[in-house]
Amino acid sequence: MIAIPDLNDLIGKPYEFKGRGNPGYDCWGLVVEVHRRFGISIPDYSVSAESARDTSCHEQFHEKISAEKSNTNLWKNLDVPEIPCIILLKAHLYFAQHVGVYVGYGRFIHSHYSFGINVDKTHD
Repeated sequence: MIAIPDLNDLIGKPYEFKGRGNPGYDCWGLVVEVHRRFGISIPDYSVSAESARDTSCHEQFHEKISAEKSNTNLWKNLDVPEIPCIILLKAHLYFAQHVGVYVGYGRFIHSHYSFGINVDKTHD
């Protein structure tokens, strides 16, 4: 069983466009921070709603990931997510409109533009 680092200090922090910590995070910035606390280094790509509308951003994101993970699937579907899987919401072939991190027990932590950082259920 994987040890989950303390994430309580993140709950309630505000959403901040392109935020990477002080005072808040955007959704990808939070994914990067949560993984850092797990001891995992991941690339710092922007997955903001603004970039999701920009086709060139999709292509750049896909090219960067493809170059790093050549001959592998871009996204992997899991029936039972593992901690700390990245949860993709409204996922498309080259991008996701929102992301969070699975923290167990059917819940994920994410930074939402309306209410900041929160923990929600993966399914209703």
